[in-house]
Amino acid sequence: MGRICRQLGHTVTAYDLNIKLFRYCQKHNQDYHAFDTVFDRAADPTPEQLIFLDNFVNHWSQQIADQCYDFVMISVFGISATWFAEKFLSHIRNLTTAKILLGGMGVGTVSLVDDNLNFGQRMREAGLIDDFIVGEAELNLVKYLQGQTGPGINNSLYHQIDDIENLPTPDYSVYNLNEYDYLLPDRKEIYITGSRGCVRKCTYCDIEKYWPKYRYRSGQSIANEIIDNYERLGITRFYFTDSLVNGSLKVFSDFCSKLATYNFKDKINWSGQFIFRTQRSVPKDHFAMIAAAGAETLYVGLETGSDRVRHAMGKNFDNDDIEFQLDQCSRNKISVLPLMFTGY
Repeated sequence: MGRICRQLGHTVTAYDLNIKLFRYCQKHNQDYHAFDTVFDRAADPTPEQLIFLDNFVNHWSQQIADQCYDFVMISVFGISATWFAEKFLSHIRNLTTAKILLGGMGVGTVSLVDDNLNFGQRMREAGLIDDFIVGEAELNLVKYLQGQTGPGINNSLYHQIDDIENLPTPDYSVYNLNEYDYLLPDRKEIYITGSRGCVRKCTYCDIEKYWPKYRYRSGQSIANEIIDNYERLGITRFYFTDSLVNGSLKVFSDFCSKLATYNFKDKINWSGQFIFRTQRSVPKDHFAMIAAAGAETLYVGLETGSDRVRHAMGKNFDNDDIEFQLDQCSRNKISVLPLMFTGY
């Protein structure tokens, strides 16, 4: 979103309060993960936790307010982010004259008290924000900054973006990536999004509710983004946010082919969610090409050891297909992390 704002002539500063809180906890010998139950609303904060979080929020809300921005845009990643977001908003609302805009998947989540209002609506009715955007925001943010309104802006009637090929890619140069060295001390990792939605309609999954239509970028475009971040920022590790990196086999093969021919000298790796197919649909030397493109770990929804149960879920591959593809991954030194159900 920062790149979009700059394209419209705005100066942008980005703050990641997640990593700030993580470092703040380290500095004060607090367990960062002890706040999980609070953020998930599974437990009330202890008096000590509340004081600790209030001190943190007071500091950063004042820091941001002091910059006298025209807009303060807050991304609420999911329902677990709403508790903290509401606390932050209650502090910064009276400190700034900036217009406060909420976005992110968490904005559309509903209240457990009143399911007629989503989080964005509740915050707007409470006077803690000026506006919110539900759903994919790239095009709506442009409209919003130009003073327009429409589906998804202060309402839940958002539309999917049909063409994601030409959307601006994230600009990670606005972050200090060295702050994240607790994950990989000697490497920098960022996210890549090559597609939205899913080609499958598994019975247990809600992806289709949010993204009914599967959309994807070209293999060349995805490869170019990785190459650009490697050459410009020294990023050597990438994680795909896609529901499936290989939803379109043609696009995925093109992407792997482009990366495999680029001279990375084994310096980059990528991981993401991957589907197993039937053996007959897997091209010859497919996994060798994936390995040559830098694949490190594939997260695969195997779900169960029962073909009958897996087919009932909507996954049309069997145990023989699994064995074949696990063997191919092993031969090509690609790690596989199986995702499993304990009951269905």
